[in-house]
Amino acid sequence: MQRIFILSVLLIAFTITGICQTIQKDSIQGDYIEFGSGGGFSGASKNYVLTRSGDIYFIKNILADANTLVHLKKAKSCYTKKIFSYVKKKKITELTYNEPGNVFHYMTLSINNNKNRLVWGSSSTTPPENIITLSTKLHNLLQ
Repeated sequence: MQRIFILSVLLIAFTITGICQTIQKDSIQGDYIEFGSGGGFSGASKNYVLTRSGDIYFIKNILADANTLVHLKKAKSCYTKKIFSYVKKKKITELTYNEPGNVFHYMTLSINNNKNRLVWGSSSTTPPENIITLSTKLHNLLQ
């Protein structure tokens, strides 16, 4: 009976470990889009990474270790292709926008080894529609 209990505990531990895979952001091969939001009174943030292969990761703690990613899920390839083609079609990698507010939103596009960071949230300016549309598409993948 004791052996069965120990084996059950080990099986559960290995299952949980397999579900909560973590990787380092530096190990991502190819293009990805990092996105999220933060700020406000608490300064809390929620940050995610979408790879071209459709893997969606949560950045564990951006202040302590911004490189540790926890795998959330795999997006359908058709959605991922649409997002990356939208970025190319609308030339979002060529945009420059840095208007943070107390609460801010951001995207960092790493495409073809070029990085472009877009930040918005200021109440006095409205970001371009392309940025808002892309942000909406990215956040819809999390649902």
